[in-house]
Amino acid sequence: MPLTRSASRSIVSGAFAIQALLLLIYSAETFAMRIVLQRVKRASVYVGGECVSSIGARPPASPTVARSDGLAEDAPPAAAREGGLLALVGLHENDTDADLEHCARRLVACKLWNNADETRPWRQSVRQRGYPVLLVSQFTLYATLSKKHQPDYKLAMKSDQARIAYEKFKDMVVSFYDGRANMVHDGVFGAMMDVELVNDGPVTIIIESNPSSEEKETKEEKKSDDKG
Repeated sequence: MPLTRSASRSIVSGAFAIQALLLLIYSAETFAMRIVLQRVKRASVYVGGECVSSIGARPPASPTVARSDGLAEDAPPAAAREGGLLALVGLHENDTDADLEHCARRLVACKLWNNADETRPWRQSVRQRGYPVLLVSQFTLYATLSKKHQPDYKLAMKSDQARIAYEKFKDMVVSFYDGRANMVHDGVFGAMMDVELVNDGPVTIIIESNPSSEEKETKEEKKSDDKG
């Protein structure tokens, strides 16, 4: 028995609905690296009651910041005390070097400040402003809640692999920040940290990796990173 026109339309619509559902399921299972960026006036990380990293405004009488690993961290330049970026870094179990590079580039190039004369918003990046970055590893960004409302972190990269990937990501951020290692700070990977911050705005955005999108970036967009 031949199908009526309305029945054919119903079958086609049903097929598209199934494809859309499968696409949503596939996308939910394959998202990769995630960073939560906050534009801050100041931010600090404490481990065991000690400040291990700090950016932005703080008393000028403290030339160094003590770290729990025994190292002394140089204070950023005076101009860098005006603000900066706090980045909560989540690593997905499927992340590759391409994901790390994509997010590192976006982090440094993300334009969250006005231009130099403060007349146009969203024109300058943390690098253009000469502000510091504070990285904090954050596996809980990949939590999913069970039926009992308990968080599950199975999508997060496992600790040993994540430690290596995080250090590699930090090095990439430094590289995109013109190699200025003194402008890229971090907490203590795997430690229980207290993070203190003053959000400027507030301004909070999320960056998720999609390395293939880099192929669509035009030369003009690349050049704009160096313009105010």
